[in-house]
Amino acid sequence: MIPAALILVGTAVPSIWGWVGEAMSEPPDLKIASLGPDGCVPRYSESNLSELKADPAHVGTGVPVLTNGPEYVEMPITLQAATDQAIVVTGMTLNVMSSKAVPKRGTIIRSTDCGGGVDERLYEVTPPPVASAVQPRIVGRGANGVGFPYKVTSGDPEQLTLRLNPVERDIHFSVTITWVSDGEIHTSKLDNEGRGYRVMGAGNLPQYSEKDLHQ
Repeated sequence: MIPAALILVGTAVPSIWGWVGEAMSEPPDLKIASLGPDGCVPRYSESNLSELKADPAHVGTGVPVLTNGPEYVEMPITLQAATDQAIVVTGMTLNVMSSKAVPKRGTIIRSTDCGGGVDERLYEVTPPPVASAVQPRIVGRGANGVGFPYKVTSGDPEQLTLRLNPVERDIHFSVTITWVSDGEIHTSKLDNEGRGYRVMGAGNLPQYSEKDLHQ
């Protein structure tokens, strides 16, 4: 995972067969994966309460609504090298692709019966209100409070969690990961196949509990 200190060790000179194996191996690459923003948070739907009562399952596909806690919109991100060769991950940037006013029509359903949190390597960021980029900051505790850089391989992946603080906008965003291999700087992007990930503030929209869907 993350070395607490730099440790220098002696290494043996690789044999010619080791060199040939490296030369024939695949070039290093970083695989990043995420299911997008989620959490035990309110969800926005364009439907009204009566329509949602007729189809309660539709709530789960709604847009995550940014909150002040105790539950937050969070986006877990997994980083893994494509080969055994180590890759150094040096940074992460949230890019707001579009930003507009919160819708005036629709419904927000608040989640209930949320479980407890888990120990994680947590970063937080407040999305800017206009299309621009911002770097999240580390807020994890203990060993999980150690920020970039991280070293990953195919057998030693890293998982980060990006927490989004509330902003009263309706935004689409992407996340860019910066990494280094063989002295060269690369970037990889999570952008939901070009559509971006959507989150929003609550605005003045009507809010109901999940229990209201069954009354």
